[in-house]
Amino acid sequence: MKNVELLQKAIDVARLTREEAAEIMNITRNTLYRWLTGKPVRYRLSEQFAVFQAKKIIKAVELGLLPLPPGYVDKVHEINNIIKGIKA
Repeated sequence: MKNVELLQKAIDVARLTREEAAEIMNITRNTLYRWLTGKPVRYRLSEQFAVFQAKKIIKAVELGLLPLPPGYVDKVHEINNIIKGIKA
């Protein structure tokens, strides 16, 4: 699976907005959008961290920890806490 496909899968299975995903992956919304539309990656380290986070998100979904039910005020913070303890 290509990195961009992995990022999109994580967004889909965890029911994240692109804005939420970008914040969790520590990239800008614009960077995420560029990658998802096939633009070249400028900074490999940013891509590697985003992929690392995406793998943890997917693992959290497999473990039944995500997606979160509706109503969380700080969804990004809660997801970051959940994936903090998961090994990719």
